[in-house]
Amino acid sequence: MDVRSRGVALAAALGMVVLVPGVSHAETGDAALAALAAANTATITAARSGIDVVQQVTFSRGTELGDFTPRMYASVPGGTRLRVHATASADGSGYTSVRFQPSGRLLAAGGIDPASMAPWATLRLVFPDVRSDARRAGLNDRTALTGVSPEDVLDSAIVSEPARLAADLVLPPYAGSGDEGWTTIETIPQADGTTVIRGSIRAGVPASDGEDRCTRPLVELTVGPDNVARSSRWTETCPGAGTRTYRAVAVYGPQTPQPPTRPRADASVL
Repeated sequence: MDVRSRGVALAAALGMVVLVPGVSHAETGDAALAALAAANTATITAARSGIDVVQQVTFSRGTELGDFTPRMYASVPGGTRLRVHATASADGSGYTSVRFQPSGRLLAAGGIDPASMAPWATLRLVFPDVRSDARRAGLNDRTALTGVSPEDVLDSAIVSEPARLAADLVLPPYAGSGDEGWTTIETIPQADGTTVIRGSIRAGVPASDGEDRCTRPLVELTVGPDNVARSSRWTETCPGAGTRTYRAVAVYGPQTPQPPTRPRADASVL
């Protein structure tokens, strides 16, 4: 045991608080909010150079997915687990899919084709009039409608800002809202150089004009030394919608988004 280690052991035995060099104190309040704001900005910036996110979501009761990310016309029963996978490249192409777990069955998908840079989306992601036209043309809900207009997609970020949508999957709610949302917040430095930002979000968040009645008693975001989000988890309980749990992991760097899923049909057929 070296001198430093013996000193730490002795201090611990005497009940003293040991400050290990290289690991800073936890911060709360304004300092923690500033750390969250820095993480929000750094993550969105890093995503533009390439990002791949996998988010796992569990639903305690049946609910509509109109407020989900990505938004869609679909509902799921209680106990459902969904896997959201989003990839975005620096060239602007992207891919997002939502699949049931553990079966892997596709619920919805969309993105920007890396080969043609044309937007596409399956029918659960488009507005009702487009979906109705597609069904009259004999297409089913899993058909990838290629060359679709961004204005026809419920969550336009899928086909216009795939990097931002991917970043939103790993960033917790109200990551960019400052003090207009967080009831408690603290930063907890880790020995591996990452930092955990942990807090809770009250219902009626001012940043949402008080319309968000969900409570989020535990929200955690882990960021690297560069302030970029590596993983996150949170739980939210909403009136009439039960409880949802979210877990996400992100990696950054060059990506090759997948092409449109099959079957495919060109939007010009509508």
